[in-house]
Amino acid sequence: MMTNREWSDGFALRLSEAEKRGATRAEIAQAIVEAAAEWVGAMSAAYYEREADGRLCRYAVAGLFPPQTIVAGAMLEEFSTRARRLEFVLRGPEHLSGDSLVAQVAESGRAELIAEATEDARIVAHTDSALTVRSIIFVPVLLRGTVRGVLVVANSVSGGAFTSEDFARFESLAILAATALPAPALADAKDR
Repeated sequence: MMTNREWSDGFALRLSEAEKRGATRAEIAQAIVEAAAEWVGAMSAAYYEREADGRLCRYAVAGLFPPQTIVAGAMLEEFSTRARRLEFVLRGPEHLSGDSLVAQVAESGRAELIAEATEDARIVAHTDSALTVRSIIFVPVLLRGTVRGVLVVANSVSGGAFTSEDFARFESLAILAATALPAPALADAKDR
């Protein structure tokens, strides 16, 4: 098993190589959420970023990441199969308001581990069991004291709760992610 140091060195090297080959900002964000799920041992991960209007938007996703908002049932009735409903929920854009936990972590700048998410009223309870959140970690991505976004991992591959060790590892990854993600304005100019 890799040590935290070996893993973080490998992660930094992967990001450096991606940057050298001219990876877009979206590709770097995707690499970060995939690495987050891998390193922490999560079923899924997401990165939310603040848009110009102040709302947080899901920017990158790995795995079947459960939305942090409830999708209106009427919208889902349009789809004939469960697979189509889940695809819509999981792939569609997600904009969060200030009452979501992602927004609260972005506002406070403090990470949060919710080991037993099914018992926490702040966690969105979806009707589809594929979207059940059992354990979740939210970590702000900070650069020079400013929150740039929030990384989130959901549901440990072990089936149990995330641990304090998982939490510490994920916080370390967020520090590396903050320096790896170019600022949106810089990235927009580069990606054109």
